[in-house]
Amino acid sequence: MRKYWVLILICLIALGGGYFIFRDSTSIPSNSTLQISETSSSLAEQLPGDIPGGSVRSLPIKWSMDTSMEALTCSDDTIYIGSGARISALDVETGRLKASFAMPKEDQRPPWRIDRLPCVFEKKVFAVYRSVSQRKTSIKICALDSESLDLKWERTFPNSLTESWPVVHDGILYFSPGGSSLFALDIDSGKTIKQYGTDLIVWGGPVFHNDLLIFSTIVLSEKRVMVLALDIAAGKEKWRNTEVGFVADVGVGYEDYYVCGSTDENVYAIDSFTGKIAWKFPTGAEITSELAVIGDTVLCSNKGGFLYAVEGATGEELWKFLGGKSLSPLTIVGDIVFVSDELGVVYGVDLKSGVMRIKTVTESSWLNQPILCGDSLVVGEKHGKLYALALDDYYESRSKKKADWLKGLRNDANAD
Repeated sequence: MRKYWVLILICLIALGGGYFIFRDSTSIPSNSTLQISETSSSLAEQLPGDIPGGSVRSLPIKWSMDTSMEALTCSDDTIYIGSGARISALDVETGRLKASFAMPKEDQRPPWRIDRLPCVFEKKVFAVYRSVSQRKTSIKICALDSESLDLKWERTFPNSLTESWPVVHDGILYFSPGGSSLFALDIDSGKTIKQYGTDLIVWGGPVFHNDLLIFSTIVLSEKRVMVLALDIAAGKEKWRNTEVGFVADVGVGYEDYYVCGSTDENVYAIDSFTGKIAWKFPTGAEITSELAVIGDTVLCSNKGGFLYAVEGATGEELWKFLGGKSLSPLTIVGDIVFVSDELGVVYGVDLKSGVMRIKTVTESSWLNQPILCGDSLVVGEKHGKLYALALDDYYESRSKKKADWLKGLRNDANAD
């Protein structure tokens, strides 16, 4: 029966493999975003993401390059790409190589290949490698200096099936190599602080919310897919929920809820104290990427090409936007929500109204999640081109146009 579950997991890996995904919650600096001043609150509420009648714009391409990248993340003014056993750090303004790291040759039998570049934290880049030999998979997690890419530490987990997204909380890195346990690792040394469970396959990535570590998992002994909450302080399970289906990626915390998307096409809000479903929202297509929360709004994209904004407290739809088929995970910059699709198009959608403000067509297909790096939006295609799109021109232009528009309104009011 264990082989049966392994086959199911392989199918699920294929299901969620359309995008290589990274995380970046940075927002564009406040001095680069639109600032509305000297207006009444009612007028401010009436302002859409652009001036009335504003046209859809395309972001200029600063530079592009051909790559063989398999993973991507960013921090400050640096882009990190992974290809094969190598990780490269690029300057976001020019694309120039700043540093590189390659797995030592003595560690290359069997060969290690980069699988994910999940995050940059406290001047460390965390990289996850995978190695397959004689039908056995091993996982290695490395911590690299974010400037020099010198290796700080590494941990190898043999006989692993898959791995979760690492998450850092209070100086501790939580990571599951799959098929065994959830590990709490010291962020500076990689040494095990604590190990939770012995029969878990953690999918997606853990999320800390309301003092709980919440994640989607498969418990092999019970042959069940579920969302499970651990009380880290007490070191024991708080609750489990088996109603939400398969959660392929990371959920998000909102007030008293843990909100996640499922391959059963629904968004679920789970009460983080009881584990019971508070509301669910149907999207009509599988959700295999991370959600986002800003203010009281939950945002998600699905494989049907829709981007949804949902009221966090009730699950009621606020707006929806139809892009190309199979939208990527989303990134929020100021008041614009960015997503990309399998046709190589990057969309910028107004956060308040759901109206498209930006549409940039690239020469690629199956673009990954757009990510903010400095004043650029970085997006790329697995084994294909990498693009740096200029954001500063768009936001400066909008600020000037709105300033002129508001000046015209004031002049009309004075004339009356």
